[in-house]
Amino acid sequence: MIGHGRPARRRAYAAGVADSADADVDLAGGLCDGCRYARLIGSRRGSRFLLCERSRLEPYYAKYPRLPVLRCAGFRPRPAEAEPGQAPPGG
Repeated sequence: MIGHGRPARRRAYAAGVADSADADVDLAGGLCDGCRYARLIGSRRGSRFLLCERSRLEPYYAKYPRLPVLRCAGFRPRPAEAEPGQAPPGG
């Protein structure tokens, strides 16, 4: 237990990520590039991030995983008609 009597929650990245500090967020998302739950987020300053939509309902998954993701139990292939970086219709 940590702090206020609450059990410690283990927050984890996807099962395997590279430790490369110079990973290219725009092109090297690893499994995220083909995952139905990955969505590309852009900031006004030009930064780009991959958001894991699965993190909204399952806190085990990091909202913004370290890239490139090499292994992930939650990976599901993107439907053929979906464009890379867009959430699939209906979720």
